[in-house]
Amino acid sequence: MESLSDLSTGEKLALKGQLFELRKKLNAIELQNQQTETFSFQPELVTQYKLSDRENNYTKNVEKAEHMRRQKLDMLKATLEIEQSTELTFSPSITNKGRRLAERANAQSGAVKDVGHRLYNQHALILENKNRQKDAFSNFDPRTGQRLFSPLISKKSKELVPSTENELNAHEFM
Repeated sequence: MESLSDLSTGEKLALKGQLFELRKKLNAIELQNQQTETFSFQPELVTQYKLSDRENNYTKNVEKAEHMRRQKLDMLKATLEIEQSTELTFSPSITNKGRRLAERANAQSGAVKDVGHRLYNQHALILENKNRQKDAFSNFDPRTGQRLFSPLISKKSKELVPSTENELNAHEFM
């Protein structure tokens, strides 16, 4: 081994550079060791994961999924057949009042047997009646376009407060 004095200036600088790089790596290792000591949780990161129930081949996965779907469908069909084959023992007791209401509802909705259609038609009739009532009781001022309030006055109220034909109501007065 040569002594340090026998080396040229270039060789000395090269060795000094190598020493600097080694110190830098040593500091990085010491810093990493210090961090692992201070942080108790050190997760292991796995770059590749495997699903235990999956094959590596795409077509096999698709076939397996299709097979599982067919099994589920067969099971649902079997359940439906069992439910249909068992005798249903429940029968509701319908009162006379209930029968009359059902007959009236069928007459209004055009004797529709399907419950969904009957309820849909019934809802449409209710909305139509509400709209008709709104239009009947809401007056609009022709000059401003505002809706005028006109209260519903019962027969009893009309009897209690007699009015004459030549009296003006609030809307006519304005």
